[in-house]
Amino acid sequence: MKKFFTNIFYNILPSFRIAIQNRDALAFEIQQISELKTQLLEMKEQLERYDSLYQNILGDSYQSPEKENTGTEQAYIQMQKSHYDNKNIPSADIVGQYQWHENFPYETFLLYEYGDVRYPIFESTEDKKALDFACGPGRMIKRMQKWFKEVDGCDIAERLLEEARCYVPEANLYKTNGNDLGDVPQEHYDYIYCTISMQHIASHNIRMKILEQMECALKPGGKIVLQMAYHPDFPYVWEIARHVVDNRELIVRGRLNQAMWMDDDFGAKETNGAHDVGIGKQDIRLVKSDIERYFKNFKYWFANVDDYYENLKGERHGSYWARSWIFIYGEKEM
Repeated sequence: MKKFFTNIFYNILPSFRIAIQNRDALAFEIQQISELKTQLLEMKEQLERYDSLYQNILGDSYQSPEKENTGTEQAYIQMQKSHYDNKNIPSADIVGQYQWHENFPYETFLLYEYGDVRYPIFESTEDKKALDFACGPGRMIKRMQKWFKEVDGCDIAERLLEEARCYVPEANLYKTNGNDLGDVPQEHYDYIYCTISMQHIASHNIRMKILEQMECALKPGGKIVLQMAYHPDFPYVWEIARHVVDNRELIVRGRLNQAMWMDDDFGAKETNGAHDVGIGKQDIRLVKSDIERYFKNFKYWFANVDDYYENLKGERHGSYWARSWIFIYGEKEM
């Protein structure tokens, strides 16, 4: 009898071992399924958070402004002329934040590379002739006359030129057609500059025509410095929301209703800050390519005006999207 039961025990023992192994394997699989279920639930919650965020971003408050891309170059130029010749708008308002701009050290950034007085762009300016593009009522002509032998100006608006003739009567002033330099003499100037003006031209085609005429108006070896508005993230400059997703902060920025560097926004109904062209970090290579069509030794530097909007010698600048001004430099071939 003992032998009988012993034989039975040894015969069924492997089956017990298999059953135990299967039970352990099943328990392990159940544990894996449970862990996978937990992971799937977490992923579902995460996707719901992403979906909610996505819907918020697509909501009305996040929509990019629509542009009117219809129109012609001449219609756009006429719109600009009408704006700048509107006598109901004081010339100080055309300049905008007038006294703040009067306090800004433009000369430092226009006449020295990187705004560093150790690196003047001219060894001497006393015998040099300069042209102020889009001079307006002559504000910067008067300031630059302290540096140059001769400073002339050109502008699209006759009424602003009338003011400039009174303010700087010794300067030669030329009326432009909005896409040129007017009748400025050829190969006459050593230096052409602009301040807070070319950024108001929301057309790449027009700016390129003006650059070509600047090259013609310069003497061989002449130089340009063009000041324009810059934000590294342009055109996404306005912070409109912040979200925390998976312990990470997501900043949502709104798109500015301004022209990109290569745009021709001939359908724009406004100008002078209301509809300009901006430059972002991704645009530098495009700017370089365009400048180098007519000039050599392309360089650029910045003035971080964002630090001074609130107070510049007691004057405040209104809210503006540009974090910096970019100064674009080039030289005409000898």
